[in-house]
Amino acid sequence: MNVELNDNNPVSNLLNYFIEENGLRRCDNLFPSVHYSTYYNEGLDCHSTIDYLLTSNGNLVKDYNVIDPTPNLSDHRPVVIGCDCLMGREPPAINNDTQNNLKTPKTSYLRWDRANLDAYYELTRLHLTQLMSVLREIEQCRIDTDTIDTFYDRVVSVLQFCAETSVPRCHKNFFKYWWDQEMAELKDKSIISCQQWKEAGRPRSGPLFSRYKTDKLAYKHGIRRRRQDDIESYTNDLHESLLRKEGDVFWKCWKAKFEPKHHTTHVNGISDSATVAELFATHFSKACTSNTSIGADRLRNEYMRMRMNYDCRQDDDSYEFDAELVESAITKMKRGKAAGLDGITAEHL
Repeated sequence: MNVELNDNNPVSNLLNYFIEENGLRRCDNLFPSVHYSTYYNEGLDCHSTIDYLLTSNGNLVKDYNVIDPTPNLSDHRPVVIGCDCLMGREPPAINNDTQNNLKTPKTSYLRWDRANLDAYYELTRLHLTQLMSVLREIEQCRIDTDTIDTFYDRVVSVLQFCAETSVPRCHKNFFKYWWDQEMAELKDKSIISCQQWKEAGRPRSGPLFSRYKTDKLAYKHGIRRRRQDDIESYTNDLHESLLRKEGDVFWKCWKAKFEPKHHTTHVNGISDSATVAELFATHFSKACTSNTSIGADRLRNEYMRMRMNYDCRQDDDSYEFDAELVESAITKMKRGKAAGLDGITAEHL
């Protein structure tokens, strides 16, 4: 509300009364040694404390700090606290109104184009080599379906672990294609000049101050210009990258970057998200349910019979395959497809 709570004015008095009536405490008062303004305008050379965090239990707050980023393109400084939280076994109940107001979390994806592939190859080599010794021991015994499932799960776990370690997981449009070497240089110059200005005692004039202001302004204008270009035009690099894509993949990428996003708010005249989700669940539940229970039981019994009598050792040469055949099959798999129930995609392989 752009007000200092330590001042004596109608707004601060009203907020302080609210804080006192509800048994709240200001986190900055719990740590009086931290004296740092949360708002600072370099152009006007004015500062104040107008951002606060409140708590109903001061014993849970273990740390309080006001961060001064390098560089900071905003007039506000981030305020952070550290807390000891006691989590119950059961999650708190959320009513429908609260659930509808919660923002849907963004879906994240493994960005293999930004991955450290050398680290991924080395990790998979180390872990899969250990599994090879286990596989040789298994081959000496009778292999049944449970053994295959167990070994398969271990291979999947290795691939998932190595991917999470070496491949960044980000939501859509997290990386901006317009970020280039020029923007990286502007950012580095802004960071260096800001650090030098702070180490010199934050002078209000002189060459260090002028260089700091010039580099910060150039970096800020560079971001603004690139964002505007992101909306109004596209670069030759993006054009070439789009041309290299195939058919539906090309248009999917094009629509994601340039066409307006339409969000469906009603389904069959219903706007409540919980009711809509229930309708979808009911629809797909019916679609995936057997027509008759007798037919479902018959198919299940037939599957279990074949599973129990499955013999992994086949004398027929048509069942044999080698590394070359596996590599050929993996190479033909299309990338960018959704993962299955095990979470493995073609990129993992």
